[in-house]
Amino acid sequence: MHYKDRYITHQLQLDEDWFYHVFIPDFEVSTEEARAILPASYPRAVAAANGSYLLYMSEALRTGSLTLLQAGARDAIHEPYRRKLIPGFDQLKELCEKECNGAFLISGSGSTCLLISKNPVNAHIKKEISSMPDHHWEIVEVHPSHGTEIRGELHDI
Repeated sequence: MHYKDRYITHQLQLDEDWFYHVFIPDFEVSTEEARAILPASYPRAVAAANGSYLLYMSEALRTGSLTLLQAGARDAIHEPYRRKLIPGFDQLKELCEKECNGAFLISGSGSTCLLISKNPVNAHIKKEISSMPDHHWEIVEVHPSHGTEIRGELHDI
């Protein structure tokens, strides 16, 4: 985060019981299209609620609380709009959250999605996804990085 002419960071300790999977489809959503679909402004209540969701998400990742994760995953800024750009998103979200006890999120502007869960992706989910019409999804288990380093002068970044 940029604050008072410098970057500050904080390393969030993650609960070790979470599984992380990225779902990469065989199609792309352009960043331009993903930005254009968002409204120009949001009601104050939506913005305030979304801020609280981020706090829940952060605490869920730290503590391992599934309840907080699911509360924190209720994105009101991007998902209601960008999900329409990802064919099969609602079906994938329902399947993965039910089967894996987790939260299925759009990663960035899309089309890649992220599953954070208590259970890994199993053969049943892979079979269901492979039978979805029109698109193929690659599922990759990932492990979060524990920090980053920013180099260079502030004006270079």
